[in-house]
Amino acid sequence: MVDIELLESNVDVSNTPPADYSFRKVKSLNETEGLRPRSIRIGKEVVRGPSGKILSNGLWLNNNNLTSIRHISRFVNSTFEAPAKMEWLDFSYNQIVDIHEEILNFKNLKILYLHGNCIDNIGSIYKLSKLKHLRAVTLHGNLIEAVPFYRRFVIYFLPQIKCLDFVAISPREQKAPEPPDASAIRKKAADMLYAALKGTSLMKEVQIEERSQIKALK
Repeated sequence: MVDIELLESNVDVSNTPPADYSFRKVKSLNETEGLRPRSIRIGKEVVRGPSGKILSNGLWLNNNNLTSIRHISRFVNSTFEAPAKMEWLDFSYNQIVDIHEEILNFKNLKILYLHGNCIDNIGSIYKLSKLKHLRAVTLHGNLIEAVPFYRRFVIYFLPQIKCLDFVAISPREQKAPEPPDASAIRKKAADMLYAALKGTSLMKEVQIEERSQIKALK
């Protein structure tokens, strides 16, 4: 995985528009050389820094033909001036089948749109529990939406979020009992995540966070 941990503290991206790469027919984030952001939707060109890279904390990749978010770190690192400050990723209306663990590189992520994709494993969203600053997630329009207690599962796996599918999470939902088989699904998802991260710099961080989450659930 590409390391994007260094925070570019002297780069201000707080008031910059998102970089819009929607409707580009992109099939893989490994094939983005020469791709330029659109300006029609936001009404202006992206802001660029001294190096020519984009100054923004938001990236729109919606309405493409992506089947995976793999290589998102490489794309962001090569395109953005301050990749560690990325707060908003929009992958809606693609053909994504799973949430790749590479998403965990974006530790400051607050908003993640994944609606209108092909995610079919409810356990795959567990990975997002490691993103402490994540507050808003969309997953409707995926196959997992048909899972019984879908909304309860997501809230159980992601206790840090405040909004799901553009609907605020109520205090009652936050206090709802654990959905059926949630513990077993969570354990299986954790084991799979550890296997995927084995030997990477993220492994230790994820283990520490996992112990903290288990303690909070008791």
